[in-house]
Amino acid sequence: MRLTLLLTLLLPNSVLKAIEPPVTLIVFSPDHTKLVTGSQRGVAIRTLDDFAIEEEVAVPFSAVHALAFSPDGKSLAIAGGNPGESGQIQLLDWPTRNPEGLLHPHEDSIYDICWSLDSRTIASASMDRHVALSDVKADKPLQLFEGHSKGVLCLRFIDQDKLLVSSGIDQNLRVWNPVEATLIRSLNNHRKTVTGLSVRPESPGLPMIASISEDRTVRFWQPTIGRMVRFLELEESPIAIQWRPGHDSIVTVTASGRVFEVDSISTKILFEEQSDLSWCTSLAVHPNGQVLYLGGQNGQLRRVTLPETAFDR
Repeated sequence: MRLTLLLTLLLPNSVLKAIEPPVTLIVFSPDHTKLVTGSQRGVAIRTLDDFAIEEEVAVPFSAVHALAFSPDGKSLAIAGGNPGESGQIQLLDWPTRNPEGLLHPHEDSIYDICWSLDSRTIASASMDRHVALSDVKADKPLQLFEGHSKGVLCLRFIDQDKLLVSSGIDQNLRVWNPVEATLIRSLNNHRKTVTGLSVRPESPGLPMIASISEDRTVRFWQPTIGRMVRFLELEESPIAIQWRPGHDSIVTVTASGRVFEVDSISTKILFEEQSDLSWCTSLAVHPNGQVLYLGGQNGQLRRVTLPETAFDR
């Protein structure tokens, strides 16, 4: 509040109008033709070519931390909340943008969400140290998962929704039975906060998930057997991660805007590029696997073309 007042007094209106919050979330519309972005300003629907805002979506809470489309493409879930008070999920009918419902599964802000394959339930990770599984048609959790000692920042379903993996500030990846809300195992190789998870698209062999952490590592796991397969340590901490569609590799980015593509089999760095973002805050790889989008400070967005590799599936 004091910083905002000081800026208002010292900076001209033209400069104040140019200041935008960082783009912290990027997802693609179900038809892959639009960007949906999130920031402290709210949620915006943008064009892919010049990032022009076509529409803005109002949400009934103060902070937006996660966006996810349902697998059937009919709904957009917007998650966040009011810190220290509530964690909420606003559901929108995607074709009409009309509100479908508001879920309240947590007592603190939600930092990540993921849908079940049947588009009927949403798993959520919160700073209240809980993971919740909610029916999109009912305003109370079906299951509440207790086991994390600190805030939970990321989670993903794996193995056709048979398992749920969550992680966060307590550094552990926890593997859950989502039906019974029971903890199956904990994986504790990370040395600092885990900030992101990404699941390998369905392929032969055991399910695999990749994680990133403030300990500067990218780690590859087989959660169904509780095994860390391999890891790579970078010079800086990665802040976002996504499996590259159609490839056996992940793409990650650091806060300084350094983009890496890492092979999941050898941990070899296949591609590295420094973007012109001085402070990067988000990443999304287009479903075609050829282009990635970066979000940064002052509302900046950038497009990076990925090279083809010898490890294509």
